[in-house]
Amino acid sequence: MIEKEKKAILLLVYNERMQDKENMSYLDNRASSHMCGDKDKFIELDEAIRGNVIFTDHSKVVIKGKCIILIKFKNKSHQFIGDVYYIPTIKSNILSFG
Repeated sequence: MIEKEKKAILLLVYNERMQDKENMSYLDNRASSHMCGDKDKFIELDEAIRGNVIFTDHSKVVIKGKCIILIKFKNKSHQFIGDVYYIPTIKSNILSFG
């Protein structure tokens, strides 16, 4: 029996009443790296790391550092996330799980 190819799907729910713009994060199974646009979220930041990220629509953003951020969950717990690119032009966090 030949198994059919499985396609990954990302589902997002938007609720304006629950929106917390300062802590908005998206889980993305197609992203190759974690990204954050808020410099204040970084516990450590190596600003010597530079480069670019190119999205699937061929747009490009500039990397201005990389290191560790601290994210807060709705249940008030916290988690450190490592290897996160600092990209000042993005408005939300992108967390890769792909």
